[in-house]
Amino acid sequence: MPDTIRTQTTLIALFTTLIFATFALSRRSKPVTPERVHQVLIVAYIVLQADGLAFTVLSGDIMMSFGVAIMIIGVGCFFATIPWALATIGLLIASTWVVVGYAEIEYSKIQYGLVLLASVPFSLVVFYHRRRSALYSEEFRDRERIYVAELENAYTQINTLDGLLPICASCKNVRNDDGYWSAVELYIMERTKVTITHGICPDCAQELYPEYTHDTDTS
Repeated sequence: MPDTIRTQTTLIALFTTLIFATFALSRRSKPVTPERVHQVLIVAYIVLQADGLAFTVLSGDIMMSFGVAIMIIGVGCFFATIPWALATIGLLIASTWVVVGYAEIEYSKIQYGLVLLASVPFSLVVFYHRRRSALYSEEFRDRERIYVAELENAYTQINTLDGLLPICASCKNVRNDDGYWSAVELYIMERTKVTITHGICPDCAQELYPEYTHDTDTS
């Protein structure tokens, strides 16, 4: 880099660094909302493009502006919608042609144009595959939520008694699916998460132990 422009380019680089550092610090306490991501990206691209074009004008070297091709490819990596991506790509190409033409820098327009144009489809391919991966991930999460809901529903049904249950009218034993008879308490505990404890209800206590319940009632 010629000494005549070293100081100027250094100041430009420091100014650009200061802009991004200030923005990063300000966003630590207030993150960028999804609705404003594209606006922030546009501003970042404008700053970087201005930086690159300033280097190109100061040096008079067209090679200094080839970073715009990388920036065009980067659009496909960061932007989420086609309108914003195409608008940014158009802004990058138009500003480059205007500034380079205004600075009257000698260069091969065909070669330079081919480089810029070749970066556009590459950027769109990157955009397509990235969006496709994002949609696949979103569909996978949706299917996962459905499967989890189905499993929870199935688990609830497993732990819930349903259907007809044959029960003996005399001893109150119940018949299971294999045709065997067992106590209703055992049947319930084997098929649910319930643990049955035994006690005695007031009516049975009155019938079986009237002497005790009578004293309790009269006291």
